[in-house]
Formats: sequence, C-alpha cells, structure tokens
Amino acid sequence: MKLKIKAKIVDRHKIFPVNAVYDTDKGLAEVRRGFRKLVSERFEVNPDDIYEEFNGFRNQRKKYTVFVDNASRKSIPMQRVKTILEDGKKKEEVVTENIEVKECIKIHNDNPIDQKKRNALNYLTQESFWKSLIEKRKLPLSTTIFLLLAGIGIWQLIRLIFSLWGANLP
Repeated sequence: MKLKIKAKIVDRHKIFPVNAVYDTDKGLAEVRRGFRKLVSERFEVNPDDIYEEFNGFRNQRKKYTVFVDNASRKSIPMQRVKTILEDGKKKEEVVTENIEVKECIKIHNDNPIDQKKRNALNYLTQESFWKSLIEKRKLPLSTTIFLLLAGIGIWQLIRLIFSLWGANLP
C-alpha cells in the first residue's frame, strides 16, 4: 500500500520540506526534490518514525510527517531531553517517544552522504533499471545484420558463402 506523507529532509543545518510517497511493503519513501524533477530519491523509513502533524483550524487536518537524514538515507527517530528533579538534584535523560514535531531538538547530522547506500536505494531497487540493463544486452536482428555487413563482417560473409560452394579463401 502506498501512502502520501510529508518528508522533511535534514541536510546538516538545513531542512527541506517535500512530498513523499511511502511504500508500506518495502519500507521506502520516494521523494522528488524539486518541481518537475524526473529523478526521485529514496529513503528507508521506519514506520515508528512517522508522526501526525496537525494543521488547520482546531487541528482538524492531520498530515503524516517523517524526518529523514540526507547523509544516512534513513528516518530520524524524534528524541527529547526530559528533566527530572529528584531530592533537589536535576537529572536529565533522553526519551524516544511519540511527541509533537515542534518539540524535537538536535536532528542534524554532519556526516557526508553515503553514496553507496544512495545508489542502492535509488537505482538497484527499481525494476525499470534492471529491465533496461537486460534489454541493453539484446541486439535486434536488423542491427546484427547491419553490423555484420559493415567493415570486416562482409568479408567473413563472403568467405562463408564461398566455403559452402567448396572454395577456400584466405
């Protein structure tokens, strides 16, 4: 099943809001980074990292939102720091839970983009990529005859015809 969600791509200190199509069977979100772009990017999305974002009058409209890291090509779990006061001492712990998107902190990553994973998600998961690779290996008959008649191929064809008649040519 495919779901339309809002993806927010985190690239170091920048956040790019884009529309995405999330495939629940594969666990991949397909994103087009710009208007009229034909090339789409894919990201691994954990279903637990998809949050509801409420918009509109009295929060009547809800959208599903996910934060994805551009470097690691994975979704980012939202974490927040919870401050607990025990016996006058301040204790902080990091809690991962379903929280509102507005409360999240420190989601950027300074690592470079993993090109190997990017190519694996973008190209190796597409059926059209593998189909075009298979069809690239096949040559139609007309192309084969044309290549045979061009250049040295014609000499080999003449030798074949003369060898059928019993004459040997060098």
